[in-house]
Parts: sequence; structure tokens; C-alpha cells
Amino acid sequence: MLTRRPRAEDKQPEEFVLASWNSPGLLKGRRIFPLRRPNSPCLQKGLVQKTRNVDFRPKRRIRYLPSTKRQSAKELSAAIRRDISLVINSRLLPYVQARIQRHIVATDTWKQAYEVELSKVRELQATNNGLRGQLAAKDAAKSKVHALAWTEVQRELEEFKRSVTELEDFKRSMIAKEKAAEETHLQKLALVQTQLEETKRSSEASIKRLEEEALRLQEALATKESVVQALENAH
Repeated sequence: MLTRRPRAEDKQPEEFVLASWNSPGLLKGRRIFPLRRPNSPCLQKGLVQKTRNVDFRPKRRIRYLPSTKRQSAKELSAAIRRDISLVINSRLLPYVQARIQRHIVATDTWKQAYEVELSKVRELQATNNGLRGQLAAKDAAKSKVHALAWTEVQRELEEFKRSVTELEDFKRSMIAKEKAAEETHLQKLALVQTQLEETKRSSEASIKRLEEEALRLQEALATKESVVQALENAH
């Protein structure tokens, strides 16, 4: 039986009853707590595992075994395990020694194979280093060629840009010249049109004067003919 600390009003500590070894809490790996009230009606009737009113949680802390007894139990279990391991080792020693010997032989074989493979790997590394050197030289030559080609391309690009700039300047100058020539032509055309209008007006005035002069001449001629006719009639 386990005991808990007595309360102040209790004359003597109450007793606790642990659950059975095949209780649900034990099967699930949980800690088994004592009953809350050992003298309950359920316990008297034998219905501990069937009733819902059973409380496995303690109201106060349970007093377990002292630390010295727990330490002695641990030492005893450790000694038992050590004795069992000694017996097992004494019976399995020949088998283990044979296994170790086979492992040593296999390890030597593996070591020889590893050294052979390591020599092959070192040869491959040397070959790889040589190839890397050749590749680096090729890359350097290629980069040099690329640098020269890029310089040439940049120079040609600058020349092309300069020629394009010159063409654009020439185009702008030609457009300006065309605009100036067009403005000059328009000015000349306006001047000629003005001169034509003035000439037309002067011509119309001259024609009008000539028509008036012709009318006066016709009137004078008619008067002269009438005078001549009168003179002829008089003689």
C-alpha cells in the first residue's frame, strides 16, 4: 500500500488502493494512480473497473520510495545486466572472433582494391589536370581572339554611328535647303502674281483709254464726213 501526506484534520493517513495490473491505464503505458476514495461504495461492491465515478488522479502528491532505495535498485539491475552480458559474451566469443577475422580479411582485400582504384583515380586526376590546363589555354586564346574581335566590332560600330550621324546632318541640311528654296519660290511666285495683277490692271486701263480714243475718233470722222457732205452739197 502507498500512503499520502495526512491532512491537518486527519488523525491518521488514508490508505490508497492501486488499480490492477491489467487496467486500461497500464495497457496504454500511462502512470497508474491510486483511487481517490478507497472506501467508496464502488470499491466495496467490486465495480472498480466498470463504474464511471472512479477517479485515478490523486488529490495530493504520492510518496514514492526514498532515493537511496531507488539507487540500490538501479545498481542491482545494472549488476544483473552486466552478469548476463558476461555470460553471453563468453559463449559468443569464438563466433565473434571468427567474424572479426573474416572482417579483417575482407578489410585487407577491400584495402588493396581501394589502393588500386585510388591509383586509377590519381591517374585520372593527372589526366584531368592536363586537360584542364589545355582547356584553360584554349579559353585564354579564345578570350584574346574575342577581345580583338570585340575591339574591331566596336570600332566598326563607332564608324557606323559616325556615318549615320553625318547622314542625319546632311538630311537635316537638305531639308532646310529645300524649305528655304520653297519659301524663296513662294516669295517669287507671289511677286510675279502681284506684277501680273498690276500689268493686268494697267492693260485694262490702257484698253479702256484706247476704246475711248477710238470712240472720239469715230465721232470726229463722222463729223468730218458730214461736213464734207455738206460742202459737196453746197457746190
